[in-house]
Amino acid sequence: MSSIPVVIPAAGLGVRLARVTGGDPKELVELAGRPVLLASLLEVAAAGVPEVALVTTDRKPKIRAAVERLCGELAELGDLSVRFVDQPEPRGVSDAVDRAARALDADRVAVVFPDYVCLPDQRALRGLLQAVERLPADATSYLVLQRTEPGAATHGPTAGGAGVGRDGVLAVGRVGAPPASPAPWHTTFCEVQGTAHRARMRGGVDRDIPALLQELADRERLFGVPAPGPVLDVGIPAGHADAVQRFESGEARWRIATSS
Repeated sequence: MSSIPVVIPAAGLGVRLARVTGGDPKELVELAGRPVLLASLLEVAAAGVPEVALVTTDRKPKIRAAVERLCGELAELGDLSVRFVDQPEPRGVSDAVDRAARALDADRVAVVFPDYVCLPDQRALRGLLQAVERLPADATSYLVLQRTEPGAATHGPTAGGAGVGRDGVLAVGRVGAPPASPAPWHTTFCEVQGTAHRARMRGGVDRDIPALLQELADRERLFGVPAPGPVLDVGIPAGHADAVQRFESGEARWRIATSS
């Protein structure tokens, strides 16, 4: 069991997927009859974290109802403790995570984005948290993909100049890369924000994140852990279409006892 609590930011506007959702929250877009938000809940449950804070808003009441229904229906989520945190205005991920971290009274947190599905079995967060136990508490770590497959995630700044260190953990020495020289590693759907990250970002905004990550890399406090498989980005139309096809074909599936 990890001692690091988890934050799921789910209060955003979901503009990129608006034509698919029809006005419903993007986190509730269905794959094989289940909302994509289920992926984040399964990740948290498999990781055995002490508590998860889900950041939402009164504008999206269906989110809370869906989470409560899933936790009541699925044995895999039976022991999950979810705290709902309100973000009254859409002020970005940094504000959402800050609100949740304060509610949890946590110096470092894991952040799981709710419109991604990690294949094959929604257990990637567990691997990231296990790797983080071997790293300094002030370090920030991302789950990363070596290359981007069609429909896979490229969330956040790319991380280049990474060398594989002990236990397969990457020490990231450079953040970003010029277009002519794309970085081989792409950050993806979950991260652990270390104590240095949290202290710097309190009251910060999303545009401050690239500079912060570069600072952490320069101090050798930015790391990456390779993802166990593809990560489907359901938050964009192309990624959503790809995820639907994979679930329909059976290539992707939920880690639950039944899909009925």
